[in-house]
Order: sequence, then structure tokens, then C-alpha cells
Amino acid sequence: MGYMNKNVAIAIAVVVVVLGVGYWMYMGPGASSQTGTTPTPTTSTPTTPGAGTQASSQATEPAAVAARAALAAKLGVGTASIAIVQVDDKVWDDTCLGRRNAGESCADIAVEGYQITLQSNGTVYLYRTNKTGTMVRAEAN
Repeated sequence: MGYMNKNVAIAIAVVVVVLGVGYWMYMGPGASSQTGTTPTPTTSTPTTPGAGTQASSQATEPAAVAARAALAAKLGVGTASIAIVQVDDKVWDDTCLGRRNAGESCADIAVEGYQITLQSNGTVYLYRTNKTGTMVRAEAN
């Protein structure tokens, strides 16, 4: 039972960090542009016709911020040390964003979201999210 409480505590901490960073990004955009330390999300246009639509930075910001917060928590660093390199529209095959863990139950329904490319200390990380950023999965563990 203690193991489960630890997992719940970790999950709550990640949610608090994500909400805090999201609030900070939403309420203080002037501060980040003055310091130059907080990268802004970029978007890309698919190279094949019909592969998706260009994502607007306004629509992807919560998802990109959530992915950056998840990586920061995993690495034990501040979010300012993680750059959001690219945000691509994706449609995932299930509610686990195509990253089902052993024994995990996922609904087999399409989930619109993003593949987010992050970079920290020269290492590139890929994350998967839904459109709102409430579901975040690392591309590789």
C-alpha cells in the first residue's frame, strides 16, 4: 500500500508542476521574452499532403509545456534548461498514445495530439501528448 501512495504522490507532484508551469507561461509571457531563457514552441508543416495540419503555437502551448514539465521532473532539472524544439500534429491509436505499458488497459480509440521534440544538454527527447497536454508519454523510457 505504501508503494501505491508513493506513486500517487509522484503523480500529484507532476500535475502540480505542470499546472504551475502552465500558469506561469500563461500569466507571464513578458518575463520569458525579457530573460530569453524560456524557448517558445515551434510548429511544423507536414511534408506529405493530407498528413495533418500546421499546428498553431497557441494551440500547442499547453501540451508542449506539459511535456517539458514531465521531462524536467524526470531529469530533476528546471524547465528553463529544456528547449521545445518542434511540435508536430499526430493522431495516436489509443488512449495510451501508442505507448502501452505491460498490464495497462488502454481504449483503442484515436486520440488527436502532438509529438513534441525537446532538447536538454544536447540530448533530444521525444514526447507524445494529447491536444490539451493532460496526457503525456515519453517516446522511449
